[in-house]
Amino acid sequence: MKFDAVIIGGGLAGLICGIKLGEAGLRCAIVSRGQSALHFSSGSLDLLSHLADGTPVEDIESGLCELINQSPLHPYARVGASGVLDYADQTEALLARAGLTLQGHWRYAHSRLTPLGQWRKAWLSQQDAPCAPLSGKRIRVVGIAGFLDFEPLMVAEGLKRQGIEADTAELALPALDALRQNPSEFRSVNIARMLDDPRFTPQLLQELTTLASGYDTLLLPAVIGLEQPELPAQLQQALPCALNFIPTLPPSVPG
Repeated sequence: MKFDAVIIGGGLAGLICGIKLGEAGLRCAIVSRGQSALHFSSGSLDLLSHLADGTPVEDIESGLCELINQSPLHPYARVGASGVLDYADQTEALLARAGLTLQGHWRYAHSRLTPLGQWRKAWLSQQDAPCAPLSGKRIRVVGIAGFLDFEPLMVAEGLKRQGIEADTAELALPALDALRQNPSEFRSVNIARMLDDPRFTPQLLQELTTLASGYDTLLLPAVIGLEQPELPAQLQQALPCALNFIPTLPPSVPG
């Protein structure tokens, strides 16, 4: 087979390059070995969160200008602030064409909740990622019994230190007992594959509904929607409170 271009690497940069070439009418091949960095991503994209001297960036446009002053050899300096923002606009439009509805824009950075219960600046995040401010006053952080890649107590304590009322609970989900027998298999991606099975949705919804009583928001580890991207929205529609998903330790389902 003949191609106009061969891209080495199937990460985010390689995939976007391939999409742009395809949209331009060119044939391209992407060569990738193993898992790309997307498998370890939180599902959020960063543009500029801190300057070279560690100063947090609240306004990305002015932050780019200051970064260029501090670090004239930085790649953003070579492209120029206007060029970076133009590429950011193109990226947001490309992701929208690909059917990825994300929250955020380069004009206003937002803060996303991390698995450690801290806020982290981001450019774009998935729609169901918990971003500041959280919905409502009473927050429940829900773990999964036996799942070690998510610490609900750590998240809840982090929220409490910020003055947010939060507590924890666990999902039992007996459907996952087969995975629990082998700790090395009880990982986020394998859990997500199990929960994608429609047979387990009623059990999941029943437990979530019980835990949601009296709360404004449930925060869950992001282990839902791997092959059924519509499942989180279905759960949200059936629940009496807001539902958000926090990325787990990698490999990451949102990524």
